[in-house]
Amino acid sequence: MKEEPNFSSLTAEIEIIEAKWASVKPLSDLKELRLYNNSRSAVAVFITTNQPCYKKTIDYIPETKIHSSESIQIREKGYYKFFDITIQIEPNDRDCISISTSDDKVNMLRKLNEEFNQIENLEFDMANLRTEEIIVNICHDIAREIKLEPCNIQIQKLLSHFVDSKPIHIYNAVIKLFSQIVDLPMETIKSKLESKLTSYKFLYSEMNPHIIEFLKSDGTQDHDGMRMVWYNKEINPIAKNVLTIMSNSKRARELEEILCLTQESTIATMCSPIYRDAIVFKTSNNKILGFLNICFECNKIESHNRTEMPVTKELINKLQGIVNPLGNK
Repeated sequence: MKEEPNFSSLTAEIEIIEAKWASVKPLSDLKELRLYNNSRSAVAVFITTNQPCYKKTIDYIPETKIHSSESIQIREKGYYKFFDITIQIEPNDRDCISISTSDDKVNMLRKLNEEFNQIENLEFDMANLRTEEIIVNICHDIAREIKLEPCNIQIQKLLSHFVDSKPIHIYNAVIKLFSQIVDLPMETIKSKLESKLTSYKFLYSEMNPHIIEFLKSDGTQDHDGMRMVWYNKEINPIAKNVLTIMSNSKRARELEEILCLTQESTIATMCSPIYRDAIVFKTSNNKILGFLNICFECNKIESHNRTEMPVTKELINKLQGIVNPLGNK
């Protein structure tokens, strides 16, 4: 960091991280957990919220009851799949979903002060804390999407690996646990969670763009599955910028309205898409927040979440008027 031209101080870097921090945990009385490890002549730093409990009043009419209040454990061991998680869920009468962690190893870290604390096995502690944050967010999403009755969710055991605990496997494990606890098929829970990924409103809720760019292929390549923006948020070299607008402009508001009004597809095509166009959402310093790859020939739109989005003929026609450079002259 110190060799980077824009580096001023570690405190300034921390403030930038804090400003972008996103968590379902409440921001009031926010405390941090700061850890570092200087083994192997390298310094690793981990900063996270130091909060063992998340609580939120439900904003829906409960529909799903808890089928089992027993502790349920799931263990998985394999390539990129290593964790040991135990969760217990019990109903409460407080009209809220409360998620807490009682794992001794995790909560021992919370007894540390807010200064930087040197930890010998930081990689494993980082993995457990990161996994805890993932579990809390997934529990929150599941409870909301299946409209779970008010309850206390307790993470009783948490063991993960800093290399072999990929978020996708933790995601599936928590769904499997909930499936047993509420007696619903895994696919039912999964479909409720993932259906929101096809919502333009949800896509916008993930982002706070400052700049919106419209890209088009320069025509030097053409093949099935071609994209102007790849999943790692890198722009294809053959993409050229045909229009840039600010997020507070009239055209940007028109774009958001057009997208968010589209909730279900009314067009079906069988051809393989060639995404020759794209809309890219960026921060003020040109960092990509999200994007939509567009194939006007197949009438298909794909988001940065790798999800095929709903499309209507009206949407395609209106997007053509904004994205197509012939219409912007």
